Amino acid sequence: MSAYVVVELIVKDEEARKRYASQASKAVAKFGGTFVARGDWQILAGEAGHAAGAILEFSDRERALEWYNSPEYQLSIADREKALDCRFRLLG
Repeated sequence: MSAYVVVELIVKDEEARKRYASQASKAVAKFGGTFVARGDWQILAGEAGHAAGAILEFSDRERALEWYNSPEYQLSIADREKALDCRFRLLG
């Protein structure tokens, strides 16, 4: 069963976001992940949280966790912390 990583975010530093996006995208691809959607949220019901987000799809939960915990992705976290106020959630 596919697994999805749902990211909610607010950009704090655009230059750091560009560095993070470049590194993170390579790691996502290495682990077979794809970006299903990304951009600004349109709130249909409930409280608005973070303004934008992304949804990543992986073949299964284990592969998503392999990506998140991989050395390749972990190297990008310093830029992520500078770039974004974010939440990551795994579904599936």
